[in-house]
Parts: sequence; C-alpha cells; structure tokens
Amino acid sequence: PLHLSTKVVYPPLDPSTDSLRILHVLPGTGSQTIQCKLESARFVDNPNYSALSYTWGDPKPTKIIAVNGAKMEVTENLWNALHDLRHPDEPRLLWVDAICIDQRNTTEKNQQYAKNIGNAWIIQEIGVASRIQVHFGRQSLHWEVFLAAAKIYNEHTADVAVENVLKLDHLRESKVRDGESYALGSFLDTFRDSFCTVPLDKI
Repeated sequence: PLHLSTKVVYPPLDPSTDSLRILHVLPGTGSQTIQCKLESARFVDNPNYSALSYTWGDPKPTKIIAVNGAKMEVTENLWNALHDLRHPDEPRLLWVDAICIDQRNTTEKNQQYAKNIGNAWIIQEIGVASRIQVHFGRQSLHWEVFLAAAKIYNEHTADVAVENVLKLDHLRESKVRDGESYALGSFLDTFRDSFCTVPLDKI
C-alpha cells in the first residue's frame, strides 16, 4: 500500500512571467492508484499539455488520488477522467484546474483563472485548442466525428446547446482560416447564455 502524506505541496509559480502547473499523470492501469506529479512551467516555453474540461457532477470529493506523494480528494467525474486518460506506459500531461491551481490560495486562483482560461470555461478551452477529444462516460470521439453528429442532429431538432457547438466550431475555423484572434465582444455576445457551475465564472 502507498504511504501518502496528507497535504499536497504545490511547486512555486514563476512570479516574473506567466506560468502554470502541469499535472503529470503517471503510467498505470486498472485498479492501480492514480499517481501524479505537479510541475511548474512557463507559457513562454510553449509547454505541451492537454487541458481537461469536464462536468463536475456531484461536487463533493469522494475519490482519492496521489499528487506529489500526498493524498488529494477529487470528484468521481474527475477521477474517472484521469483513470481513462492515463497511459499504461508513459506519463500523460494535463492541465486540470481543480488540481493544478492551489484551491486554498485565493490570490493564486484569481490570477490563474484570469490568465489560463477566463469565463465560460469549456467554450474558451475548445475555442483555443489545437486538437479536441470528446469523452462521454467511457466513450470517446474525435471532435470532427462529434461535430458531424451534431450537424445531423441539428437538421432534425432545434437545440440551443447543439447550435452553440456549431457556432463555436465556426469561430474555430474562422480563426484558423484568418489567423486572427477572436473579437472579444462577438465571442461574449455569441455565448452569453452559457452556464457555469460557479456563478463567478460568468462575466
């Protein structure tokens, strides 16, 4: 059995530049404990990682993972995502807000949320991602397959959520085609009706 401490030690962030922590999900399979390392990185170094955006589900932490040799409680949805995403033979590098940001440090939370993501989380994460994988339960789809299904569904049923998916993809394609950033006003207007679990995540 693992002998874990009770308090996660967060590696310091570089105060001289925009930085973040990246979660290294260590190799594992099956029922093995999910073990991770947190390491700091600077945006200027263009670190390679995947941002994990997930529904909270029941917000009460019920599962245990190991982070830097310490116990950390996480929600069941997050535990399932880490379990399914970890590789059997090499680390998986992720950015997960609930783990990579010290949730006990209000100043850090405010700074990191402003720098890394912003408001209406999943929309911006998808909007700026270079590659997207959609997971639903234990199923996984490439963004292109998910989008094709959304288009077919939209032809037969009026659904605001599906329409927003198509609008978001249009913005993504426009950015790739034109090589420009999103217009903030247009972006906020398009997705102003989006929901956030935490009200403060909304402008």
